[in-house]
Amino acid sequence: MNVLLDSNYFKFWSENANLAKSTKIGYKSKLKCFGIFLMNKGAVHKIDFDNFYYIEEDGSYDPIDEDFMDEYVESLIEEGLSDQLLYQNISIIKSFLHYLKSVGMIKTNPLKYYKNPYYRLVHRDRTMSKQECVAVLNAAYKLDPFTKKYYVLVLLLLTCGLRKQELLKMKKSQISFEFSQIEITRGQKTTAGVVRMTELLKKELKSYIEHPAWIEWSEGHDKEVFFEIGKPLSEKKIYRVMKKIYKIAGITRRIRLHDYRHTCAFLMYSEGINVMTIKEQLRHAKLATTLHYLPPGNDLAKILELNSTNRV
Repeated sequence: MNVLLDSNYFKFWSENANLAKSTKIGYKSKLKCFGIFLMNKGAVHKIDFDNFYYIEEDGSYDPIDEDFMDEYVESLIEEGLSDQLLYQNISIIKSFLHYLKSVGMIKTNPLKYYKNPYYRLVHRDRTMSKQECVAVLNAAYKLDPFTKKYYVLVLLLLTCGLRKQELLKMKKSQISFEFSQIEITRGQKTTAGVVRMTELLKKELKSYIEHPAWIEWSEGHDKEVFFEIGKPLSEKKIYRVMKKIYKIAGITRRIRLHDYRHTCAFLMYSEGINVMTIKEQLRHAKLATTLHYLPPGNDLAKILELNSTNRV
């Protein structure tokens, strides 16, 4: 069983797309891999690209997005795929979704403007500058200076490199102030892991969950750390919040949530933290993936030398 190959999307494309048989066979192998990833992410029985994410806040659905594709690309890199195979995988999925859009099977192609990282993520500068980080933190504080909810959220992203679902599903019980760490047990892509908290994050996070607003939200239960209007913070809401933050910060370029993982790696690296510690913080299965998150121009030999000489 493969949720994508068994879908009406694939069956219609297979029967009607104007492509050579050999080309379709090549497409099928790549789409099969994407289907396996979709199933690993929870789409076990049926796939609906227009209604991919359920939004608890208002009972609506959002389509598959570029952040999801970023996670897929990361998984391919961890498997050790070559530049050529990375290019082929992304090109085929983009082409497949373009076809579905052209025949009206999906409303929009979320990957229409997705930049194919065939040249590997290490050459794709997705990090935020230190000036941008400061501007975003200041703007997040201004958006809610009372609970400092958004300030803590951004600080978590910048220092812990959490994935979107890990952030949204994180509960208070995962936080250990005693050991300055957060257990990533909900929303994680692979196995559970642990991230370390900086002293600043620990201080601000503790202050936030001791705030009367959070205590009222939790009602003495183990609730999600971030909430909005009496409900857990949803994907749709976090995008709206971040858009407001960027407007206040005066940032006009597009910044994805996944870019904070790249920025976290960049900030740690710029502080001289060794690459293995960065790998552990981002919870990558392979060192090769971590190297793709580090700043362009740093070759493998230099990074490994840093790893062998630094101790954190």
